Amino acid sequence: MYEDSQNKEKPLDPESEIWTAKQSIISKELEHAVFHLGRALSADPKHPAALELLDELIGDSESPLELAPLVEGVSYTTAAVHSYILAKTGAVPAALNLLLQVLRVRADAPYYYWLDSWTTGEEADEHFVNPHLFHAFLAAWIENYPKFSDSEAWVDLMIEVLPSALPTIMEHWVEDPPPTCLILGASVLRRVGEVDLAMDWAHRAFDQAPSWQTAVGKAMIHAQRDEIEEAIASYHQAMHMDPEDLSVLLDLGDLLAKHERFGEALRWYDSALAREPKHHWAFPSRLYVLWLQNGKNDYGLALKEFADKNPDNDRAKLLSNRFQKQQSAFVDWLPAPTESILKVARRATESEAGSKLVSLSSSALEAPSALYAANWLLGLADLDPLPDITISKLQSPDPRETLGNVPFQLWTYHDNTPRSSMEKPIEEVVKIVTKLATEPYHLEAWWAYSRYEVETLLEQFDASTVAENLLATMVHPPNLPTDLTPWHWLQRIQISAALLLGRVEFPGDDIKPRDLEDSKLACLLKGPADWTVTAAILALAQVARSHKATLDPVAKLFSERLQTIPDNGPVCYTHSLICNTLRLPGLSESTKTQLEIWKRDFLEPVF
Repeated sequence: MYEDSQNKEKPLDPESEIWTAKQSIISKELEHAVFHLGRALSADPKHPAALELLDELIGDSESPLELAPLVEGVSYTTAAVHSYILAKTGAVPAALNLLLQVLRVRADAPYYYWLDSWTTGEEADEHFVNPHLFHAFLAAWIENYPKFSDSEAWVDLMIEVLPSALPTIMEHWVEDPPPTCLILGASVLRRVGEVDLAMDWAHRAFDQAPSWQTAVGKAMIHAQRDEIEEAIASYHQAMHMDPEDLSVLLDLGDLLAKHERFGEALRWYDSALAREPKHHWAFPSRLYVLWLQNGKNDYGLALKEFADKNPDNDRAKLLSNRFQKQQSAFVDWLPAPTESILKVARRATESEAGSKLVSLSSSALEAPSALYAANWLLGLADLDPLPDITISKLQSPDPRETLGNVPFQLWTYHDNTPRSSMEKPIEEVVKIVTKLATEPYHLEAWWAYSRYEVETLLEQFDASTVAENLLATMVHPPNLPTDLTPWHWLQRIQISAALLLGRVEFPGDDIKPRDLEDSKLACLLKGPADWTVTAAILALAQVARSHKATLDPVAKLFSERLQTIPDNGPVCYTHSLICNTLRLPGLSESTKTQLEIWKRDFLEPVF
């Protein structure tokens, strides 16, 4: 057994380890040198300098395996180097068996590259990979997957390597792979996106050894391929083979809830609860699904109460947090923009290929502010701006248009290209907007602060000047803080400016409905579709909650905007409009229920 030092080491610096190895070579301490090369390769198994130096030591040694001896308590890094030496000297099966043992102990280690490179183009001889060892490796990988799957780099490595390496080992290096290896391998492939081959292995495993495990394996792959009826049939096979097992009932409940077949999902959760009342998974899941199904917050509040009384129940805690987070969106926290163009820009900066973006297409017109933020990010990386974007199908109603005639538009369009004619704002206004935008986000707190900040501005400038410059700040944002992305910062700046604008346009209680209808905030709300619409929604909701005279006209504006949400493509303000309409006093119960059900479309998946 190799030393498992997981979570005990500081991050390794390959360059420092290689330097130490070179010093050890000079001192003729070759084993010590290989130890440090092993540490460097544990951080980057493809490090060219480390591999070159290790290859030289192997080539110069009469007994290269003695450079990395397998003694009691040996570190996993040295064991991995021993496996590398075995492969380098032609003993590939032995190398594979040893490396699988290392990865069984350290599933997070990046040696998977070696699995792939050693098996590509190699022919298996009479020394096959031990199927029991291969089974143990696959089981350890699956056990550790939840722990490491939050690491984007680790997941990318798995997707890059395992779809090639795993089938090669299974089909060419394991003699007559047993059903247990096939079903575990199918489970691994399912997690890295190779669902077709995973399905083939799962069927082979079930045909060879029909069992609860192989039936569930089939069901989970069918579910990932959205073959719902086939998944249900496989789960029924599993239930037939082990009628006492509860996990299949829970899996069926989760599967059907994911696809919004809430009534069927509840029946399976109820079946589990009939056997085990207050079951740690079924009970909170049932309450959560009832909330999703009915839009009644009573179920969500019951879920929260259950989670509070059972702090060790991770499922209840997760679902309760999702319920509470959904209830407080745009008030206690600010959902991030979701436009696909932001992901394109981020990938371009990460791959340093932004200047090669010669054409882009999108299924819907995206917000002008999203394009602004994406180009801002590309500019920070000294990359070319976005090319023209081809829109496959424009949403209807046209997001470039306003909701009726308005005297003011922040954005205008030339074809699909947005432009703003606003001049840059004065520094005094930018300073106040920035000050508010850098506060920890909480809508009610920002609204309270904005009252005092506006008073400072109105002591220096008339209301019209302040309003114009607040609008200008929305399209000419100040410099980016080091801890925020352009889209997070632009979003905060626009909300800050809109709240300040609300204070400027509605300073007291003597407000007439016509004042609101003619306001610049109302003009922003009416479009074109942009993040600035979201900013106006948040500000108008605060105005309505603070000034009763504005409640009816704000509710009317929100209702009109809700009725123009496209049904053939997304617009950026839908979530904020739903959430802030629900914050208006006086809504009917039926309207609340309808909006709560609509709001669930923006929940992060939990099933």
